[in-house]
Amino acid sequence: MKKIALLAAVLILASGTLCAIDPRLSAMGGIGIAVRGADMQSYPNPASVFFDENRKTFSFHVDVEDTLGERPIPYIPSSAMDINFIADMLTLGIEIDCFAIPRIDNTNVNLFQEAILSFNFSAGYGAFSAGIGVTGGSVQQRLDVKMDSIWDFPVQAYLSPFDRVVNSEYIQVSAGLMAVAGNFSFGMLMSNILERTDSGTEFNFKTLFSHTGFGVYYSRSRYSSRGIMNNFIYSFGVDVDSAFTDDRTINAGAELQFRLVRDSSISARAGYRASFSDFENGTISAGIGVLIRMIEVALNADFPKDEKPRAKVLLTVLF
Repeated sequence: MKKIALLAAVLILASGTLCAIDPRLSAMGGIGIAVRGADMQSYPNPASVFFDENRKTFSFHVDVEDTLGERPIPYIPSSAMDINFIADMLTLGIEIDCFAIPRIDNTNVNLFQEAILSFNFSAGYGAFSAGIGVTGGSVQQRLDVKMDSIWDFPVQAYLSPFDRVVNSEYIQVSAGLMAVAGNFSFGMLMSNILERTDSGTEFNFKTLFSHTGFGVYYSRSRYSSRGIMNNFIYSFGVDVDSAFTDDRTINAGAELQFRLVRDSSISARAGYRASFSDFENGTISAGIGVLIRMIEVALNADFPKDEKPRAKVLLTVLF
């Protein structure tokens, strides 16, 4: 049971994006393959580092998530803290994730804690760039943990000792391409290139393309002091993940931002993600964000069909 639970957790982590939850992108249906812009807090496509308009930045980000309407908080909580360093064409990220998986009786949970180190490097010329990202991590677990109050999760997740588990370490590699034409950007991302096995990871040509995705993104990002309509900034994008497999999915999202002054804004975001084979049973995402100079607070929610929604509170400090 222990190994099965750990394996399920590692597979979930390794098959997801190789970065922390981003306040913008998680509310925009999880897009990211072709997204570029200033003050980015995650880099799903490492090639986008080349197009970051702020070449030297530092961000600290925390988020807390839980299921709504099932029973008193916490029910299926999770949280994350990460630090991201950006310098010219590379990023270095350090992250700690804690999340819970409910047991069959729904009274106790299995807790997992993951430590992640990520590195992205990109290079390009003009409107074209290429990038590579490497992510390594290890997972620890605690089984059959009682969750009776809202204070149990931070105490049990961050202050109580976890069990080290054999074969809990993993490494993953991603590679991406990106091209920019005016306000449009186009991206290709080969994520999870390595195949995870019980004894480690290995490379083969099947895994090279098994998680290949494509994306397109449009951003109207010009700012002008003439007329209130010029303070509205909007963007939207569409991704297709695992494009060459039967598990291909589509992510679509949009953002409308109103700039109060040059460094402060209010944003509304929405998105939808679903598999091609079951498109009508996808997940709707929505969120609002308030940016006051260096600090952004976001409230996001996911609404899976026939499941309880999940709410996320995210705080980011940019330097």
